[in-house]
Amino acid sequence: MGRGSPSSYFLLWNLIHSGPGELALNYALSGAWKSSDALAAGVPETLARTEAMPYSFGYTFCTQVMRQWGLDGLDYIYNHPPVSSAQVMHPQKCWEWRDLPVQINLPENLPGGWKQPASTA
Repeated sequence: MGRGSPSSYFLLWNLIHSGPGELALNYALSGAWKSSDALAAGVPETLARTEAMPYSFGYTFCTQVMRQWGLDGLDYIYNHPPVSSAQVMHPQKCWEWRDLPVQINLPENLPGGWKQPASTA
């Protein structure tokens, strides 16, 4: 098995997709959006972390879909992508029942002297 040989590729593939390999990968990826590596200069922290979150949970999401529903499940997800981070973090909310995000509309004048920092329009 030389470097770059098909045998070494399949060995690595089987190692990554073994139980312990996926456990380690899921652990490493699930916290990636929380690390300082997700931050970018000049980008607000909340926005940077929100953009990094799909990369943290995407692998786990796809492997769970594949394990439960096979390639048909991935085809379905490709044609009906998740619309919220909750659906990616909990794939059954995307597949078994469509748990859609709820829009919350705030009144123009908030009680207690609270003000909206920017218009939502």
